[in-house]
Formats: sequence, C-alpha cells, structure tokens
Amino acid sequence: MIDNNDKVTRVWYIVLCESKARHWAINWMTNGHCYAVRKSPAGTMWSVVDPTTSIVEVSVYPVAVMANPQDYSEYATKVIRCVVDPQVNGKFRVRFGLLTCVTIMKALLSLSGWRIVSPDQLGDHLINSGIGIEMWSK
Repeated sequence: MIDNNDKVTRVWYIVLCESKARHWAINWMTNGHCYAVRKSPAGTMWSVVDPTTSIVEVSVYPVAVMANPQDYSEYATKVIRCVVDPQVNGKFRVRFGLLTCVTIMKALLSLSGWRIVSPDQLGDHLINSGIGIEMWSK
C-alpha cells in the first residue's frame, strides 16, 4: 500500500485536526496536528499514518469501520484530497530539523519547503498550489 514506485500516482487524504495535547508551542494554531489516510487499491481498507509525539503509528481499518478519512479522529477539522504524481511533484529531500507530523506529511506527498512547518501552513500550501482539494470541513 505504501510503496516507493516513482511511476505510480497516489491519492492521500491529509486530515488537519486540533491537537489533543495542550502545549504553549501549539496552542496558538487552529490545527495543531495532521495525519494521512490512503485507501487500498481494492477500496476495502484505509491505511492511516498518524505521527505522534514519539512514534509514527500506522494502522489499517476496514471501510465498514471507518467510512471517511475524518472518522479516525474526533478532533478532525478539515480533509484535503491530494493526488501525488512523483513525476511532477519530485522527490522529498530530507533536511535537518524536527521530525513532526508536518514533516511526515511532506515526505508522503513528495513536498519540500522549509517554510511549511505547521499543519495550517501545510493545508494552505496544498490548496493554494493546486495539489490538494478541500473535501470536508467542520
């Protein structure tokens, strides 16, 4: 489901949500966390990539249990559908810095951009650049 084939177009749903953690560094943001969801080729399962404070949690759920990408988290506020063509988007370049939920999302989407550091900035960039389309909003 998650592969490194540079010729396959992938569809990811980036879900922005309020952070469950209360911390001075994220209290000022509308959305303090993000995670990615991708449907299996057969359309029967969802893969969820959820970077947390200390780990990157990857889970698989049947469509019968989780009907929509925002169903994974009660804190979800926005869903952005992104079509990633590696031939167009290029390759993600690892840079030195913090390993955050946004960094993981940028890697999944083959994005680079040192100015994109918060989930809100990621969402704005995806929509404004045409990579993503807003599918749902709370």
